[in-house]
Amino acid sequence: MWHGKTDEAITRLSELYGFLVTTEFADKAHDLLKYIANNKAYLVDYESRRTLGKVYTSSAIESGVESVINTRFKKKHKAQWNRESAHRVLQLRTSLASNQWAQDWQLVRQHIYKNAA
Repeated sequence: MWHGKTDEAITRLSELYGFLVTTEFADKAHDLLKYIANNKAYLVDYESRRTLGKVYTSSAIESGVESVINTRFKKKHKAQWNRESAHRVLQLRTSLASNQWAQDWQLVRQHIYKNAA
């Protein structure tokens, strides 16, 4: 799958599942096979992205999630978010973190004025 050969991965995993069908690993292999088959249109060809000099890891996203979301959701903090209220706060935090605040605020102001008119 690293090389973008999802169909080949499905074929090989199907063959492997055939050998594992009577073992304790059969359910896990089947779940993986089903996941890959259902999501193959969305799976990234990491090798071609790496070759083209594009981002191919999720480390930047994981770091962002850690700094923006997880710190607040950890149980040891007194103030916690619930899922219903988190979305708006996350929009503000990501806007600030990505230096998009001025542009985003301008769009909000235009929307407010448009609705008020």
